[in-house]
Amino acid sequence: MLAHLQAVKVVLESLGRDVYLVDAVRYVNGAEAPLVYPYYLVWPSLGAPGPDVALCETNEHTTFLVGVTSVGVNPDQAGVLARNAMRTLGPRGPVPLAVPDRAASIRWERFASADVDRDVTLPASSRHPAFQADQFRIESTPI
Repeated sequence: MLAHLQAVKVVLESLGRDVYLVDAVRYVNGAEAPLVYPYYLVWPSLGAPGPDVALCETNEHTTFLVGVTSVGVNPDQAGVLARNAMRTLGPRGPVPLAVPDRAASIRWERFASADVDRDVTLPASSRHPAFQADQFRIESTPI
């Protein structure tokens, strides 16, 4: 599963933004540093295998959902980021993913949620970041 999440991360990094897997933590010179907005967060959806499950060792076709959360300094920025992710990750059909020893593809499945994260305050302001979460379906077959 981790190989699939990493493949999604690589595709999203082509959009020129930071991309995190499962947890948004940024490190600079080995020390935790403040996040830079906007960014993407890739995570396994409920019911999907955890990131430590080695799907690449199975000899079966598998289908599961992954989430992509687009985070920005305001709802407009989060929405633009989400639209870019949807366009890049197959809104009209599957997009191939580079997963070792697997034929894998991803496509947009559904909108999950959008909101303002009132638990987080942006540095040097009283504003809160906004996010949009979407789910994408991955199909993966051994080759």
